[in-house]
Amino acid sequence: MALLLSLAYRLLSLVFSPFRSHIRPDFSPRSILVLKPCCIGDVLMATPAIAALRARYPDARISAAVGPWSRPVLEGNPHLDGLFDLGDTGNGRTPGLIPYLRLALRLRRAGFAACVVLDRSPLWSLLPWLAGIPVRVGIDSGGRGFSLSLKVQPLAIAHEARLYLDVAKMLGATCKEPRLEYVPSAGDVAWAREQVNKAWPDRQAESRVVAIHPAGGANPGTFQPSKRWPTERYAALAANLASSSCYLIFTGSADDAELVNEVREALGPAWRARSLDVTGRTTLGQLASLYSLCSLFVGGDSGPLHLAEAVGTPVVALFGPTDPAIYGPLARNSITLYKSEGCPACAGGDSGASHTCMAAIEEDEVWRAACHLLDGRSLA
Repeated sequence: MALLLSLAYRLLSLVFSPFRSHIRPDFSPRSILVLKPCCIGDVLMATPAIAALRARYPDARISAAVGPWSRPVLEGNPHLDGLFDLGDTGNGRTPGLIPYLRLALRLRRAGFAACVVLDRSPLWSLLPWLAGIPVRVGIDSGGRGFSLSLKVQPLAIAHEARLYLDVAKMLGATCKEPRLEYVPSAGDVAWAREQVNKAWPDRQAESRVVAIHPAGGANPGTFQPSKRWPTERYAALAANLASSSCYLIFTGSADDAELVNEVREALGPAWRARSLDVTGRTTLGQLASLYSLCSLFVGGDSGPLHLAEAVGTPVVALFGPTDPAIYGPLARNSITLYKSEGCPACAGGDSGASHTCMAAIEEDEVWRAACHLLDGRSLA
């Protein structure tokens, strides 16, 4: 099957070769569309490329096409002039033919001069061609970028944020050091401060607050519990942090309430009083604002991990079935713990409960990493 697809993509590349436009040295598009449908962490990793495009083309109208699930990530982005709603077709699922063609028609009416495709799917690479966008740059993974004007061949191991920057570079946009970016609104920051002050009215200003996200691995249409560190180890870490005078904020979606409650129950009443559970009670902006007030974030590969990094919070990132060289935090104030070696499921693909990689990360390793990053940092 893979061989047939490869041959098909090669044939399509020949078919589309007459439609490839060359980019002149003085190319200066009046409007640019950045196409990145899903999901939260992946869209956050596109923010350095968006910033680089804005720096290169300060007068262009730059918009981003994104699905409803990830739209909040870019709603306050200072480098964008607008958002193009992809509807349900942008939520990580294969679009139906009619909605897909309608989407192409909507894009055609918008009249973009260039499109930066930050997705490997051939359907998303084809969309700007159907929309009549003359300059189309993107990722050619396994020949799937057959309809693009200019293509980047991804390396076997390359960080997603840097790969997206390589795509933007084809339009002359550069960035020395990629940094994920999310700017919370003043209202969301005020809400977060109110929650912290209400939970612990007697808390000293210099005391440290740590965000713990024991969930993760959930996106539209996918669920990877193998990305999660064992619950009892989160409980042990939380107890250590609470006994060291830290305050704790537990985060997650409404579906994670039972998991978070299990961790908090293991704390006991004294340490539980130093914890705040906001699972299922925050918007993405409110969550980011809470993270921005924290001295540390601890969690696995998830959207919230990248969100915490994007607001400048130090992170201890726990990785197993996914490679941090591709998806891990880039910030210098981060520590990544990764134990895929010897995991049979990692060697043969994700098979859920059979993963041993996350369990190979010891409590003491996470504790020492947390202590290292907490040293000298307090709630702003």
